[in-house]
Amino acid sequence: MEPIFLKTTEVGTSKEKLFEVLKETIEKNDIEIEDKVLHDVYLTACKEYNGKRRYSGEEYVTHPINVAILLAELGAERDTVLAGLFCDVKEKGNDTNLANELPNGVLKIVRQIEHKNTEEAILIKLAERLHNMRTIDYIDESKKVGYIKVPQVVSPPHSPIWHSTEA
Repeated sequence: MEPIFLKTTEVGTSKEKLFEVLKETIEKNDIEIEDKVLHDVYLTACKEYNGKRRYSGEEYVTHPINVAILLAELGAERDTVLAGLFCDVKEKGNDTNLANELPNGVLKIVRQIEHKNTEEAILIKLAERLHNMRTIDYIDESKKVGYIKVPQVVSPPHSPIWHSTEA
């Protein structure tokens, strides 16, 4: 099995540039997402996190876009990549009625993220954790301990998430 080196983006990269990186990563990894669907879901994410900022001062939506980039880099399925754009919707979102905005499969995964009880939700939370660790320098010292603790991930050891499918 070849090692995986996941993309790292620069802090301060605009949401527009990150969206271009996401599109390139999706294309490079042969993930089939229609351009209109991707663009519409991206706009919904922008609306959902509008007005929110990260500790670095960046628009908050840059974090979920980075999560989606990591998921695409890993070769996650279409709906998982798109759901990654809503990794923090429960804590940081603007309460947009996502049922009217997202494809059904994406919405189903977004609703599972909080409970971390499916492979897709776990994968999203792990990608989110990775991006948070990459940007931890911007977090207040008093809050870093909580971010550094190992997350409790519940997934059966026989789950495909823990095993390579390559020979």
